[in-house]
Amino acid sequence: MSERYEGVRVCAGNQEVVDRSEAVIIAVRRQDRQEALAGLRVDGDKVVVNVMAGVGNDDLRRTLATDAPLVRAVPLPAVRERRSVTVTWPSHPVVNSLFAHLGGVLPASDEATFDVFSALAGTLTTHYAYLATLTSWAPATASPPTTRTATCAASSRESVAP
Repeated sequence: MSERYEGVRVCAGNQEVVDRSEAVIIAVRRQDRQEALAGLRVDGDKVVVNVMAGVGNDDLRRTLATDAPLVRAVPLPAVRERRSVTVTWPSHPVVNSLFAHLGGVLPASDEATFDVFSALAGTLTTHYAYLATLTSWAPATASPPTTRTATCAASSRESVAP
């Protein structure tokens, strides 16, 4: 990416990435967070965006041992196309600005409300998998178009025959 984009730099490790960043997005699997974040220092002048499913800010704050502002977010797959509003909690101007450019931001009024949105978003992966199964099943199961057309035409003629 650094060859394609002028502002992209390659860093020696995660700590250098954090040190050079204004906002840090933590996006690791819940079960991998302890190992992935071990020893990482985040100064209080950074903003941490927590997109880990099921990991609250209190848990992340203990893991990182930081007093930096922490914001939970639930970006949906359509965010990559800038077509999805991202729910966040608590509201923070840096995070709001980031997600406003990626389709919109909806700051939740409290953590309980955020958790409801998070649970709803979690069902989308299952829904997309279900749709993918249906779209792969249908063509393999359906009769060829010429057979369907002939069958429909024959049925139509029979229903209007004297």
